[in-house]
Amino acid sequence: MSATKMLWGMVGPFAALVIGIAAFYYGYTSGYVASSAANAASMGIEAVANLRALRENNSAAPIALLEAQVDASLIQYLASINQPRPRIFSGGRDAERSLMRAIAQYRSEFPSQAPIAEVRAKVAEAAEKLK
Repeated sequence: MSATKMLWGMVGPFAALVIGIAAFYYGYTSGYVASSAANAASMGIEAVANLRALRENNSAAPIALLEAQVDASLIQYLASINQPRPRIFSGGRDAERSLMRAIAQYRSEFPSQAPIAEVRAKVAEAAEKLK
């Protein structure tokens, strides 16, 4: 076997590994940035709608939206409590739990007014688990 063939035999798999890692990194970071941009846009437009309503002395709409967000965060947390996470993302569980306890405390002071009984039940279940 010639030295050139042997060299390409060693370099080929290494090059494929490097290209694979670079492609994964590019895809992961592009997805994260796109997700963050979409999240920022939706949060921003939601804030603008709430601010406009408040400036027009209409507090009912922003309060209803914020109450729904509280319910949704409790239900989402309840659904994710026992889900496995990659080790890189598992460090913040104590901080999350502390924040979620504050949300659950609010919900115990002001029970959910969701129009669907199942939603109210799930919110109450999540709040109870966080006590």
